[in-house]
Amino acid sequence: MMEKSKRLTKKQLNSRKSYNVEMIKDFLENLMWDLRIQHFEVTHSGGTRDAEFDEHVEKYMKKYKSVGLLSLNILPNSVDKYSGEVVKKLIALKYQQAIDNLEELGDIFEEACNCASHEDTFLTRKWTPEQIKRAVKAMEEMEEEEE
Repeated sequence: MMEKSKRLTKKQLNSRKSYNVEMIKDFLENLMWDLRIQHFEVTHSGGTRDAEFDEHVEKYMKKYKSVGLLSLNILPNSVDKYSGEVVKKLIALKYQQAIDNLEELGDIFEEACNCASHEDTFLTRKWTPEQIKRAVKAMEEMEEEEE
């Protein structure tokens, strides 16, 4: 049996908290940089990191009380070379997959942050005929690839 949804009172509406959109965006950007750094360090042992990596790490360390969003990967000295390389490849694949997933979700996160910043209004997307044609064509191409 479905229950009727209850309406919020004015007091309840006014006491709601807003999302901190800036913090959400910072968190996602920080996570992406941490993933890139970890991926680089696993795939380029002994390599020199780009200064851009360090700039981003410092930016978020100064702004927030966090030194990083991902655990450091430390293998024991006793691990044999083959096993160590296999583990590093697995970690690199995991981080690369996470980077790809975050990049793929970028537009959705951007839209969600945009909507979250409008507390009292539902945002709408009005599709133009040209956008609809492009969407249909893209879907048809994806379906062809699956066949």
